[in-house]
Amino acid sequence: MNPVIILEMNLDYLRTLESEDSFEQQRKAKKSLAALFDNDLILTSNYLVSNAGTSLNFKSVASEKSDLSQTKRNVQLLGNGKPDMVEFHTDSYVMKEGRFYNEEEVRNFAEVAVIEQGLAQENQLTLGDTIEIEWCEFDDSAAVYLKPEECRTTFEIIGIYENKEKNEVSVDRNRAENQILVPGSTLEEIVRTVGYAFILALDDGGEAGEKEDFNVGHENPVILLKNIDFMSEFKQLANFWVSPVYKLNTNNEVLERVEQPLNVITFFAKTLFGIVMINAVLILTTVTALFVKKRQIEIGSLLALGTRRISIIIQFYLELLMEMMIGLMIAASLSFVVLPSLGQRILDLSVVDEQEFVTEFEFEPTNSYFTELNQQEVFDEFQMKVEFDVIVSTVGCGLVVMLLSLMFTAGIIMKLNPKQILLGME
Repeated sequence: MNPVIILEMNLDYLRTLESEDSFEQQRKAKKSLAALFDNDLILTSNYLVSNAGTSLNFKSVASEKSDLSQTKRNVQLLGNGKPDMVEFHTDSYVMKEGRFYNEEEVRNFAEVAVIEQGLAQENQLTLGDTIEIEWCEFDDSAAVYLKPEECRTTFEIIGIYENKEKNEVSVDRNRAENQILVPGSTLEEIVRTVGYAFILALDDGGEAGEKEDFNVGHENPVILLKNIDFMSEFKQLANFWVSPVYKLNTNNEVLERVEQPLNVITFFAKTLFGIVMINAVLILTTVTALFVKKRQIEIGSLLALGTRRISIIIQFYLELLMEMMIGLMIAASLSFVVLPSLGQRILDLSVVDEQEFVTEFEFEPTNSYFTELNQQEVFDEFQMKVEFDVIVSTVGCGLVVMLLSLMFTAGIIMKLNPKQILLGME
């Protein structure tokens, strides 16, 4: 299962705000996204800007439903703010030749492109070739405010990839073969330039503001975590940073069904741990008290010889500590053998059925970020194990139990009268 979180714009919330407040909230949330994307729990993320263009020195791959292979707006460009995409980690995209754009190219607005192999084969394009794309027609009103070079861009091909989720659609530019991947910064600047020109044309001499203030729209952010175990932690983090402007789509229905057995185990373990700790304090306190009672003569003799009571208490503590360490070593050894098999047995008993669940949500016609999920397959890959931090925590709890039991024992020792003890000897 892909540990994917999609941040969807919470339109219900935004509709309750005034226009200016809504815009301000969205602006703040977008700034928070930058910090969220840098979190260590994330493997990679998509924050895509897209724009349709017209191919100039090459042909798009035509749909079988269309006789045209060269039309206006016949290719779709996708730009990501990071030099990576979720699809390359979910086996939707596979790099066949060359490379993906890097961090430096994103930072420097490089005009480089990674094209689908179907488009490369259609036009016999190879690495190092260039493709030219036009963004506006010269009969558009926006073209009046643009220089000719601002209406077209030449990209150098640095990579060729395969889209394994090809899906036939009616519009040529939405075919998988016609999707071209470019640095997000480059495409954002193109969209900003062309979009601002349209604003100037529509503004009809009014105040259009500055080009830098033009808001470039993005697709819903898609986040791929390093591990499914990070899901709960990241959901809390994301809600802190971007809620309520964004709401989280995590394939909740599926995850809740999968997490149910794990929650049962967690509840069982915590309950058992609490019961054991309470019983440990009571039992150890009782045993220690009986131990002190049995060794009253020894304690009385030591006190009569001038031994300090604190020294006797420390002696008892050290004896208990040695016994506890021996017990912990035995328990730790057994836990590596017993716990995995016991935990796996609980998982097996917790699986209700093997029904597959599929989300209906799809981000793009050719991409489904939420994969089919079989509960049994997830648990087959899940391994019960004892982590080092759990062992350390257990030792710490053991020490706390000893201290609690010795508080009672120390009170008994402090009240003992050596004279009465020795006179009471038979």
